Amino acid sequence: MHPAPEPSNPKATRRRPPAADRSARLLDWLAKSGARFPALSLHTAPDGERLVRATRDIAPGETVLAVPRRCLITHDAVRASAAGKALRAAGVEIEKGQLPLAAYLIAHERAGRGPFNAYVRALPAAFPGVPLFYDEAQLALLRGTHTLRRTQQRWAEIESDHLLLREVPGFEDLDRLTLARARTAVTSRVFGLRMGGTKREALAPLADMMNHSASPGVDWEFDDASGEMRMIAVEPIARGAEVHDSYGEKSNARFLVAYGFTMPDNPDDETSIPLSLAKDQPRYSEKARLLRASGGAEQRLPISLRLSDPSTQKALSFLRIACASESELQQAASTLAAARLVPPLSARNESAAITGLGFVCGRALSRYRETIADDDALLARADLPPRDRLCITVRRDEKRVLARHVELSRALVPLLRLPRAALEREVTARFESDAPIDRALESVVRSLPDPSAARTLTGTLDTPDARTRSTVRPAEGRRAW
Repeated sequence: MHPAPEPSNPKATRRRPPAADRSARLLDWLAKSGARFPALSLHTAPDGERLVRATRDIAPGETVLAVPRRCLITHDAVRASAAGKALRAAGVEIEKGQLPLAAYLIAHERAGRGPFNAYVRALPAAFPGVPLFYDEAQLALLRGTHTLRRTQQRWAEIESDHLLLREVPGFEDLDRLTLARARTAVTSRVFGLRMGGTKREALAPLADMMNHSASPGVDWEFDDASGEMRMIAVEPIARGAEVHDSYGEKSNARFLVAYGFTMPDNPDDETSIPLSLAKDQPRYSEKARLLRASGGAEQRLPISLRLSDPSTQKALSFLRIACASESELQQAASTLAAARLVPPLSARNESAAITGLGFVCGRALSRYRETIADDDALLARADLPPRDRLCITVRRDEKRVLARHVELSRALVPLLRLPRAALEREVTARFESDAPIDRALESVVRSLPDPSAARTLTGTLDTPDARTRSTVRPAEGRRAW
């Protein structure tokens, strides 16, 4: 994977007016097209980023922005355009996905005219924070991370789309970087709107220029009766304050790859780990058959900071099967017939699964050249370049996820060996605590099967590390580079 060279095609670049002029033209076009934003203004920060501010106090429940459907770029708009017709004639799917929207932006920008010209001209010319556009030295800082794998996957998609578009009349001279920029413009701005009972993707001018906050000031919806996308205040917004939207609960890996930023102390951080079922263990064939239903006996799966999150539960589901006894395999098989994941099967099995998760995470953590403390020291430097800071932040945050599960494994497994009554007393004693280990213990114990059917772990798992290592092994050959 590598960034594409700057385009030499004169159609791919146009002289752009100053940001303030482009913003003014966008707002003028929106107002003349029937959009309503009586208390909003658009500003350009010193770093070139756009932000939306309140021009007066805004009360909760007030509609701060209404964008009529004719101002939304949807697949319907693509279908009706000359570019959309060329795409369809060439066999390109134009009813869904982000490629048709990106191709439409490219065609619009090249033509320099069209119904959305003011909006297209107002879009960013570059996305400096997004790893697609990093150089090799910056990408090297992400070596071994889930973030780099996501970036490589994104480039592979762009390469595939590029080959496809080059076969479409009007796109024969398209370069990869122009497509990468258009795809990033779509990925970082697209809304999922329920329109007429159907979920659709749409680019919504001005709405897509609001920055992210975990505590946004607005919520949004498409109102079928009025034919408008509406953004409605959910809390008081003071005059002069920035108006924030929410991009959703995402990890820093996802924020960085899609939008080019990270969030401090992100509770939704994630990484990914390789899991592989050892071929020399008893009942391999039966376990492999069960695992094929959820991706196979060798997978790379995401995990988050919390054991209870769906992503981590998928990894634990793999490990529960890998660590299952003969009777537990029967339980797992019956569960998979009705659900996609295997829940906790027994205290013994859950202990082995958590031990396996901690072991794999510890091994993944040891493969990094730099420790979490090394990354913290680098981030303390005031002279650290912005892209380097983003890379080291997301790298450190992925390591923190791995370290959390190593810590949870060491803390939880001894507790899970207690008799059930003693285990319940531990949960009760820690009920008021917000410590991650105490919350994890509660979620694990509450998810265990009926106590009357559960066995204690006393004497059943003398060497959990050795047992787990013979049951599940980190998949080799999955390094990022």
